Amino acid sequence: MSEPFARRFGVKKGDALTFHTPRGPLRLTIQGVYYDYASDLGYFIVSRKLYGRYFPAPQSGLANSAATYLAPGARPEAVQAELFRRLRTTPGRTLIRTNRELRAEVLRIFDRTFAITYAMEAIACLVAVLAVANTLFALVLENRREFGILRYLGATAGQLKALVLSQAAAMAALGFAGGTLSGACLAWLLIHVINPQSFGWTIQPTLPWQALALFFGLFMGVALLAGVVPARFAGRIPAPAVVRQE
Repeated sequence: MSEPFARRFGVKKGDALTFHTPRGPLRLTIQGVYYDYASDLGYFIVSRKLYGRYFPAPQSGLANSAATYLAPGARPEAVQAELFRRLRTTPGRTLIRTNRELRAEVLRIFDRTFAITYAMEAIACLVAVLAVANTLFALVLENRREFGILRYLGATAGQLKALVLSQAAAMAALGFAGGTLSGACLAWLLIHVINPQSFGWTIQPTLPWQALALFFGLFMGVALLAGVVPARFAGRIPAPAVVRQE
């Protein structure tokens, strides 16, 4: 049976259930629980032979879907056309889809659904760039005295720029670590609390290492780009004027 069915009725593998059928009670033992996202009510699956024994025709003779597994080397498009020909039907009356087509359709719907989310992510990235730049400007202005003294003691403009850029890199690394930790906590909450209560199913989590590495490099590059102007400003602080003020 599917996970939502098992969760809804509080059963697990090895438990026995009794079903009332037109030909008397049918007691079955659960052989396994599988992940399914087609229905929040859940399904239980029995063999067609067993179903026909307890449910008389025409119920046992009706079917609304079928899965076809192709032999190695078979072309899905050719098999699809042959099925339409043998069933004497048209694509409008009977729906025959390959797994590739179904996956593409699902991803298209998801992308369209979350289009506004991607726009919000772009706005958040822009705000983050401005926040990093403003923070670095504030740090440079606040530490103007320290930067001037460092220049007076022999620090070069390049070293001061590197110092500001290292602060930008540290901000990006800390922000990435905090965001990853917060995202992991939110994912755990969605998987183990919200989804089971709302839909009855769970999602199997995975760690997208490639995506994490890509985003880490992206965040680091954006932070360093935002720190270029504050770093140049720090490198141009006049040491004599600062020391004279002191």
